[in-house]
Amino acid sequence: MRLVEIKKSDERWSEYMLSDGTKLRIKPVVAEIFYVKGQFTPEGDPVYLTKAGMMVSTRSPAKLRKK
Repeated sequence: MRLVEIKKSDERWSEYMLSDGTKLRIKPVVAEIFYVKGQFTPEGDPVYLTKAGMMVSTRSPAKLRKK
């Protein structure tokens, strides 16, 4: 396994409007990508592993917020 340099990224937010009026925004943040030598998907593509986290942002209506 070897680390592969990330040349460019475009991590966009996914937005969800919940039934209680909350707007939830989530996006992945990839820190590192590794190429796995000799491993392939059933379609023949090389296998990569990632170290990633999630960023979450919420905007809730006033009635749901702590006073």
